[in-house]
Amino acid sequence: MHENKFPTCIKLGFFVEISKVLRLSNMKGIYLAFFIFITSFLYGQNLDNKYPILADELNNALRNELVRGDRLRFSFSIDSLGNIKVFNFEDLNKKNELLDIIRSTNENLSVGFYKANVYWDLYSSQVYSVISEVEGEQGFPNYDLYYAEPAGGRINYIKSFKSDLERELGRLDSIDSYKWLVNDWTQGIDVLIDSKGNASYLSKNPLIELLDSTKMIKWNPALYYGRPRKSIMSFRPSYYDFKNIARSDIQWKYEVFYLDRQFKDDIVRFEEEPKEMPQGKLVISLILNPLTDKFENPFIHRGDIKEGKELIAWIGDYDFSNLRFYWYPEAKRIYFYT
Repeated sequence: MHENKFPTCIKLGFFVEISKVLRLSNMKGIYLAFFIFITSFLYGQNLDNKYPILADELNNALRNELVRGDRLRFSFSIDSLGNIKVFNFEDLNKKNELLDIIRSTNENLSVGFYKANVYWDLYSSQVYSVISEVEGEQGFPNYDLYYAEPAGGRINYIKSFKSDLERELGRLDSIDSYKWLVNDWTQGIDVLIDSKGNASYLSKNPLIELLDSTKMIKWNPALYYGRPRKSIMSFRPSYYDFKNIARSDIQWKYEVFYLDRQFKDDIVRFEEEPKEMPQGKLVISLILNPLTDKFENPFIHRGDIKEGKELIAWIGDYDFSNLRFYWYPEAKRIYFYT
């Protein structure tokens, strides 16, 4: 049995209404979950044949009411004689069942190597299978996601930050921790880096007004599935972090990506399958289904329900044509929050 990262959805039966509201709770509080099972939004990314018949057969075979938020990846090959081999699948009985499904499907599967990705939704009984044919790639593609980095590295960035402050405040090691607190210098600072590496600062922390050379530092933009992407680097200045230059590599609070447009003057951050519920004032999530190129199964996890519906509709109207959410097609739940 897999381990859920978030609270398991309470099953209330089949939903035919437009929406239902559930309360989901865990040690961190209560989240509101807003169902809209029959609503979906156009994602707008064109893909080659995704073998919908085979995917549907896999969904039926792998659907399990007890499984939530799990993922299965396996591959299979078809040779010139029609022989099928399934790889990376340990359950022998289920492996044989998969072989029968692949053999019996009416899909036009040619000789080649295929990837299969199956995702069990965390908040519903939906299963999303996606099949993609593996093609040869030129060079050495790197599939990692990279967050923005200040030119010269983070340690040099913090040294510049400290130098700017000491020019205005004197030696930081002469300032006691109480003064650091009463002046609100420990408020979090968000550094917004655009896709060209230009940085701007978002915070009420008074220290930002003291920065000079630090604001001039260029950043290497984040890469999201191979494309430059706007991102936010956030850290909380601490008296103890800046007191000693040897500890200048402070802990960053979070590193996230954000969309080009704003929702009601708020920056919209997004994360895919985060380990913890994002700490935004308004948090929604939707399933990205590559088989249909649509966002599906929206939920409101935190915030005003009316405003959450508006954000869901706003995401539905958003043009995602320049944003890639994967290398090989796979369904995933993506969280958007302000």
